[in-house]
Amino acid sequence: GNAVAPAEDECIIEEEKELTETQKLLKQVKEAGTAGVVSYALWELAFWFFSIPVCVFGYRELTGHWPNLSDQEDLQKLGAEA
Repeated sequence: GNAVAPAEDECIIEEEKELTETQKLLKQVKEAGTAGVVSYALWELAFWFFSIPVCVFGYRELTGHWPNLSDQEDLQKLGAEA
């Protein structure tokens, strides 16, 4: 009866704790099917859409010039900024 139910709940909670945040997110995406994949893709796109300009402008503020993507040193600095 009631003695079994809490033990089952504890097992589920322990299993969830063992998953990393990324694993939890990917599990939710899989469970949501196509809608989950589309939602995840849109969030990633939005993240990069906003983060790349922030990194580039941050680089400009720190160095005083726009990054030269053909210069290896500038690429390393930009990578460090991100």
